[in-house]
Amino acid sequence: MLSRLLLLVLLVAPILVVGSDSCAALWDTHVEKLTAHPPKPYKESGKVIFNHIARTAGSNFLSCFLRHITEPNRRCPNLYVTPSEFYKLIRSMPSECDLVSSHLDASVMSYLPTDDYAMLTQLRDPVSRAISMYEYAIESGSRMYAWSNADPNTAKPEAKGPLASSVWPWNYLLPFFEHDISLRMPKVVEQEWGDLTNIWVKTSGPEGKDFFYNKALNISKWDLSEDDIVLPDIDPYDNPMVMPLAEWVKTPIAHEIVHNGQSFAVLGISNISMWEAESKTLRECVRSDFPTFNSMMDLSRKLLRQYMHVGVNDQLELSVETATWHGSVALD
Repeated sequence: MLSRLLLLVLLVAPILVVGSDSCAALWDTHVEKLTAHPPKPYKESGKVIFNHIARTAGSNFLSCFLRHITEPNRRCPNLYVTPSEFYKLIRSMPSECDLVSSHLDASVMSYLPTDDYAMLTQLRDPVSRAISMYEYAIESGSRMYAWSNADPNTAKPEAKGPLASSVWPWNYLLPFFEHDISLRMPKVVEQEWGDLTNIWVKTSGPEGKDFFYNKALNISKWDLSEDDIVLPDIDPYDNPMVMPLAEWVKTPIAHEIVHNGQSFAVLGISNISMWEAESKTLRECVRSDFPTFNSMMDLSRKLLRQYMHVGVNDQLELSVETATWHGSVALD
């Protein structure tokens, strides 16, 4: 099962040519650094670090399970930060905190105050994860676009926590889609829609009866007049208002963040690695399919087997159950 999951995790991105010898030498050095601080077996009431890979149900796993079974005074401060901020915070982190959680990858193991942390993570089918990231980035990016073009007297919703746009990887993806939408929407409005006061969206009411809503006028009605236009159903993955999914997965930003993202997190070479310079080169090495690629797969398997727990997105309930077993946690 683990080998099959790794094959799914390791999606190969387009080839970028990097010298095989230099890749092999850099990889050997990286392996030494990465394996110098391996995850430790879990000790009851011990310390754990959650390698939170985006869009793997990690937020639910963290908030509904890990934080729930950890006493408030044993939870570490928010570490959903940049590598430089992490380095500063970790040095002042209370020694009694047991639960570390961050989008930063496995490279953080070398910077923790002690070597007795067990590691756990959640994984997801990489195609499903890529689609989920696209959906969330469009939803949030379009909201940012709407806010930036809203009436200045209109109050924005109050944030209940850190804004997604300030947290990796959304600090890259949301501005990307907000900008893309800002280039496309004016053309759509001008060329396809015209007068927005005549554009209506068909919606089903609470009792199943359809009604029509106009965003520009902010009104609803049961029946349309002769001049009204109903906005047709659109393909959420291919429409003129936003970059289509098939186009987006080929962009440099998708290759940098989404392709191979889960394996990069396990190997400590994501684009939010504590080892920024070498991780960038190693990501290019992966895309070159250099001879040590099999070594990367072997190390990924080895590292995941050292994790206290590896859950999967589409079996979240079972993932929690197995995590309780590995951690000797009672759910009563």
